[in-house]
Amino acid sequence: MHDKQHSRPSDPSSNIPEDDGPRPPASTPSPKNADLYQELLTKVRGNRAIADRLIEFERKKAPAADRNELIRRAIEGWLRDNQ
Repeated sequence: MHDKQHSRPSDPSSNIPEDDGPRPPASTPSPKNADLYQELLTKVRGNRAIADRLIEFERKKAPAADRNELIRRAIEGWLRDNQ
């Protein structure tokens, strides 16, 4: 008699690792996302490096927030700092 180890049914989805980290931004921005980013760019006089740094700063404070929310927070922070 052979001792068989307990085997589980093969489930292809069980091989997918769980995602615990923040999601990368969508490859195609939504119109609202593009509008918010454009608003942020206007505030920083077209300087994309500053806009992206402001977004990354907000990402560190709220890693679970989506890009739209991060941009909104960056705009609010810019407004607060530049009154």
